[in-house]
Amino acid sequence: MLAGKFGGKRFLFTGDLDQENEEKVIQKYPQLKSDILKAGHHGSKTASSYLFLQTVAPKYAIISAGRFNRYRHPDEITIKNFQRLNINYLSTQQFGMIQYVYHGRNGKIKTTLRGDETSWTLPNYLHN
Repeated sequence: MLAGKFGGKRFLFTGDLDQENEEKVIQKYPQLKSDILKAGHHGSKTASSYLFLQTVAPKYAIISAGRFNRYRHPDEITIKNFQRLNINYLSTQQFGMIQYVYHGRNGKIKTTLRGDETSWTLPNYLHN
């Protein structure tokens, strides 16, 4: 897990942290918050639990998962957790490469799929 602040936004990258270890993290760091969360384990149902998401309270989540993957990531449960908690999300399956671009005082999410670029200035976003 990696947490940091950049351009006025708090980022949290959970890697393959599972729900059991998410619980340990929020017990040890109950004040841990994130503006932008890289969803755990490709959005599988074994990560990004409702309690973890509720505690960390990200405004945005990024899911890295291959298209048509055999595990069917991201899982519907994870997506429903995002929706119930009003967490905006983007998936690499749908939008390709996802970047956070920061310049001066402004940050934006930029996606690139098959050469087509799209940008969203925060806080305006997509899914919710």
